[in-house]
Amino acid sequence: MEEKNHAAIYKKSLMKIGTDVEKRQIFAATEGFFNQIEALINYCPATTLGAMYATETAAIFEHEVFWGISCELMQRRELKWEGSTLKAFHDLHLNGVEQHHKDGLGYFVDAHSTEIEKEKVFTGAMRAIGAMEEWWQALLTTAKGMI
Repeated sequence: MEEKNHAAIYKKSLMKIGTDVEKRQIFAATEGFFNQIEALINYCPATTLGAMYATETAAIFEHEVFWGISCELMQRRELKWEGSTLKAFHDLHLNGVEQHHKDGLGYFVDAHSTEIEKEKVFTGAMRAIGAMEEWWQALLTTAKGMI
């Protein structure tokens, strides 16, 4: 539920700067990434936990990247970055939200380490990392083609 609310805030923030995500062209690599993650989280609770830990850890890096992209986009559009909703959205996540998500999952694993199938957690994390690597490679390849 939290991620759904955050997506609505992000969408609204992007709309304020003239970027309507509803008019976007579907990026096949993102759809493939979501399908891989969905398969992991529907497999078993342990792989779900591993996938969640991996994606929450990567979310810190992703917000750093998208913070920079968002700042650049607003500068190119001659919009004010400081005090913007978009900057506030990324700052919120970089100033604790994503770190707490990652840490909370780590504490849960530690607290339940005797009950959790660690190999499946590891498998879920590694498969999520592989899916993220494919997705980021596709993003980079596409971005390089636009330069």
